[in-house]
Amino acid sequence: MEVSVGGIFNDQGITADPPFRDVVVQNDYAMRGYSMYPFDAANVTYTDLRVLHPNFRVGQSKKAMAEFPALRSMISGNLIPATDKKTSVAIPPYIIREIKSPRAPKGKIRVGITSFSEPGPGEDTGFVWRDPMVAAKEILPKLRKEVDVVIVLAYLPIDQAKQLAQDHQGEIDVVITGHVQPFVLPIEKIGNVNFVVNNYETKYLGELRLSFGKDGERWFTNRFIVLDDKIPDQPAAAKIAEEAKAAIDTARRGGQ
Repeated sequence: MEVSVGGIFNDQGITADPPFRDVVVQNDYAMRGYSMYPFDAANVTYTDLRVLHPNFRVGQSKKAMAEFPALRSMISGNLIPATDKKTSVAIPPYIIREIKSPRAPKGKIRVGITSFSEPGPGEDTGFVWRDPMVAAKEILPKLRKEVDVVIVLAYLPIDQAKQLAQDHQGEIDVVITGHVQPFVLPIEKIGNVNFVVNNYETKYLGELRLSFGKDGERWFTNRFIVLDDKIPDQPAAAKIAEEAKAAIDTARRGGQ
């Protein structure tokens, strides 16, 4: 499974009139790239929402999701359509994936992934942000009943993400947090919750492994893989990256 804690898109100058052209181009290529390699789940942060919200408008979302499969992976546990506007479709609060493995009990395991983000201004997006701690109290007990493993993607200040883990012992297995903390750290245990800090700027690939022992025992381990020149490029990814750099440079030379 592949997940993103969020912060995928660049919101700098996106609300200007007109929006910064180079940022529009950058986000367009980010959407194309993520749609080439769609994640199982990607958290929507307040910076992402400023870019993404047109794709979730009533009457436009189906077409947008057909064009950009990455949109189907977007989730948020504390982002809801504004009821007074009724212009946007709901973004799922969580997703459930069934993974088959001969090492898992009964040969398969059901994984539920939800996400919570630091609230930002709703602005003219057609959405409003709920308190993530309040939303978690509603979502996590329900999700726990449906799956074997619960993973929370938390784009929150690290102290708040830790409090979320502490408050929901028995309902969460793993919290993966990312909030511009440039750390490469081992798993921390907060009660019985595994707490992982994700590195940012895609300089490292974070890997989280679930292992099974006898009598239903299971445990998590993690590592970070440095994405340096020792890692070979994937041809299609390298191609779109080069195209994106050229297009962004052209947009910048043309002005904002």
